[in-house]
Amino acid sequence: MKQSTSFVILLLVICTMLSGWKNLSPGQNDNDVKQILIGTQTWTTQNLNTTTFRNGDTIPHARTMKQWKAASWKKQPAWCYYQNDSNLGRKYGRLYNFYAVNDPRGLAPAGWHIPTAEEWYKLCEHLGGRKLAGEKMKSTQGWFGDENGTNSSGFTALPCGSRTYTLINQNNGFQGHGKYCMWWSTNLVRRSDVCVFMVARRSDELIYTFADQSEGLPVRCVKD
Repeated sequence: MKQSTSFVILLLVICTMLSGWKNLSPGQNDNDVKQILIGTQTWTTQNLNTTTFRNGDTIPHARTMKQWKAASWKKQPAWCYYQNDSNLGRKYGRLYNFYAVNDPRGLAPAGWHIPTAEEWYKLCEHLGGRKLAGEKMKSTQGWFGDENGTNSSGFTALPCGSRTYTLINQNNGFQGHGKYCMWWSTNLVRRSDVCVFMVARRSDELIYTFADQSEGLPVRCVKD
């Protein structure tokens, strides 16, 4: 009888663990996410690198400019590697359009979310203001011309660049590698523009600007 009771308890424990894991992105749990506490916020220290939404649905991979452009016209989610190079993806993560970021199926892993503009501003405050935050976020190597940051925040911003379909005849739409990194927020502010936040060479700032929803940008997550 004791053995039977122990077996039931063990089975219940296993079921509870599995039910907790099933809400995470496939292959991920919170312990897999590299993270850093900055002020009162917990941020990921790497760009998102998933090919599925939180529910397990596949995010379309748009390799060619034709595919990337079609996703934009149809307002459908898409991702790509910078220069379509998976080796760069291992270092910089993947680039996503805003339709992937804003998809109701959820791009961030369970327990995390894509930051709002207000949460990016809060990060600025933790790092001494907008004009100082960028230097504290930039990695200590990898920036063009050795214009690296101190990474004193632990954020580890790498200059992964971006993709746009408006530069059809220029490098398949890829630009900015080694020179800047822009991340999405969730704030749609105009008919097709979204608030994005950028760190760049020759600047110590965390720069606030706008991007079209069709742009391919990396994603950082903040903990719920």
